[in-house]
Amino acid sequence: MRRKGPILRRKGRSALALMVVASLTVPAHAQTIASATGRTTIINPLSVSAQRDLDFGRLIAGTTAGTATINPISETRTVGGGASSAGGTPISASFAARGVAGRMLHIGVPTTPIIASNGTGATMTISNFAHNGGNAPILLDGDGDATIHVGATISLGAGQAEGAYSAHFSIIAIYL
Repeated sequence: MRRKGPILRRKGRSALALMVVASLTVPAHAQTIASATGRTTIINPLSVSAQRDLDFGRLIAGTTAGTATINPISETRTVGGGASSAGGTPISASFAARGVAGRMLHIGVPTTPIIASNGTGATMTISNFAHNGGNAPILLDGDGDATIHVGATISLGAGQAEGAYSAHFSIIAIYL
C-alpha cells in the first residue's frame, strides 16, 4: 500500500517554493522615500597683484662669472664670484594677496631659470626663485591679506655686456 503523506508533503513543498519565487517577481507596493541635502560654501576669490619688481640693483661684472642674490625674507642682496655691488636699490619683488581670512596659500614660483635680456642680444639667467614662506604656506591675516616677497639669483657672465636687463616672471597662489 502506498502512502499518500510524503507525496503530498513533497507537492506542498514544491507549491510553497513556487509561491516564494512568484512573490519575488511581483512588484512591491510599499514605497520608500530618501532625501539628501545639497550644500556649498562660497568663499571670496583670491586675488594677487604685483606691488613692486624684483631689483638686483646696479652690478659690475668682473673678469670671472658672478652672481647676485636677493633674499626674500631679509630683502638684502649678496654678491659673489666676479660680481661687485655698485649701489642701486636692491629689493625683493612684492605681491599683495587678498582672500579669506585665516586661509593658507600655497605659493608657486618659477622652478626653471628665466632669461633676462638687455635688448641688444646680451642675456643673463635668473634662477633659484624663493618666497618669504620658504617651503611653508603663507597665512592670510585676520583681514584676509598677506604680502608675498620673492627673491632670486641673477648670474653674470665674465665681462657681462653693459645694459639694463629685464625679464618677466609670474607666481601662482592657490588656496589650501
